[in-house]
Amino acid sequence: MRVPASQGEAGTRSLLMTMSEHTPTPISDGLGRGQRAGVLVVGLLLIVHSALVALWLAPPSPVRDLIGSSVLDTYVDPYFEQGTDMVGVGSNRVDEALSLRASVRPEGGGEPAVTRWIDVTAVDTQAIRGSVDPSRAHQVARRVAANLNFALFALNPEQRQIVADTGADAPVGQLERQLRSSGGNSSDSTNFLANDQMATQFASLWLGAALPDVELLQVQYRVGRRVVPQRAKHDAPALADIDYDWFSVGWRSTFRAEPEARAAFADHVGGVSSE
Repeated sequence: MRVPASQGEAGTRSLLMTMSEHTPTPISDGLGRGQRAGVLVVGLLLIVHSALVALWLAPPSPVRDLIGSSVLDTYVDPYFEQGTDMVGVGSNRVDEALSLRASVRPEGGGEPAVTRWIDVTAVDTQAIRGSVDPSRAHQVARRVAANLNFALFALNPEQRQIVADTGADAPVGQLERQLRSSGGNSSDSTNFLANDQMATQFASLWLGAALPDVELLQVQYRVGRRVVPQRAKHDAPALADIDYDWFSVGWRSTFRAEPEARAAFADHVGGVSSE
């Protein structure tokens, strides 16, 4: 049956109206005009920053000379406080050390004497110099030093003074009470006491192996830390040229370990001495 033209046109209009009602609404990115402008500005700033840092790190060139090294240095430092060697492979900015000494008495008797300080981390560094596969045992002293420095920095000045003044005759419980009564976070005191015990045990085992011909009476340790100033100057000092800032604790009672532990340290320290 033939449909009248008027009915066909009406049906077409009805279909188009129905389709327009169900046309999907365009998905918005959720950003207004101001937000888009902000994103654009941030992107441009990142590009400019990356370009300036790249020029600052680059060797002398006409473009670098045109901007000027002083301008680049002023931008990168002090706002970012980093030196050109911060991105270098193997560059060190912080170094930590552990030194030990002991109060000893000759096996045949005699007056007690105090040994010289022994920088155990320096001994380990010398032992692994040139080694492509150094033993993990040579990293223990540096890890002990890093943990001690972290624990000591967490204490307040009064607590650090207590640690320095406390001797071997003071029970651990007394030291703990003094630290807790001097303010600060109790967990920081607990953390230091744990690291202090670990350092005392390490010092007793290491010195006992290094000094087998004397009686070990007491041990003492000190930790050092040195940091290269983070400057944008090309003549910044190397890490090896910076002196350590040392912190010494009081004397500690000697720790007597199991024979297996003493034998292991004797092999390790003996190997270090022979190297």
